[in-house]
Amino acid sequence: MPDSTDSYTRAFAGNADLRTAISNELTRIGSPLTPEDIVGRAQALSCGGCHQTSNGANLGGGLTFPSSGFFVHASETSENGPDGPRFQISPALTGTFLPFRASVMGTFLTRDTDGDGVPNARDNCLSVANASQVDTDGDGFGNACDADLNNDGIVNALDLALFKAAFGTRGGASDLNADGIVNSLDISMFKQLFGAPPGPSATR
Repeated sequence: MPDSTDSYTRAFAGNADLRTAISNELTRIGSPLTPEDIVGRAQALSCGGCHQTSNGANLGGGLTFPSSGFFVHASETSENGPDGPRFQISPALTGTFLPFRASVMGTFLTRDTDGDGVPNARDNCLSVANASQVDTDGDGFGNACDADLNNDGIVNALDLALFKAAFGTRGGASDLNADGIVNSLDISMFKQLFGAPPGPSATR
């Protein structure tokens, strides 16, 4: 059960100096929140606050802290969950925390920075569009961001020599745009990659 150490709002009520300090800082940064909002938010992040003493509390800015299941977020009482029986969990978990985590994870898994239709989480060229994901040498870097033809970690004159030797041939690691032939289009890509390491890649 929560004790007096969890009641930040009670301790704050008699601390004029702290109230003034918080108020001055909120004014300085132009925040619409009050000192009570700040202390309430701090209490909600404490053990007792998360579990009970902040249930339904107005935290300012349109935020209301969700409710625990008495003083726990998961009990030994069973209930039916979306995937079958589970221990009963609190309204805070079912209505706020777990949906938010699912949203964050979903955004992470589906984000596609380079717009090639391949989510970042499995894209072997994170900053260069390469829908085909061709990786001729199988090093985890797609051809489109891997002109490191000798796999020494940097694109330099040694790789340029290998690129020149492969010019006009079909396929291979020097075919950076994976169109089936090493040509002037690949020269342009090679220039952009020169002097840099391969990647970045999510599959490394």
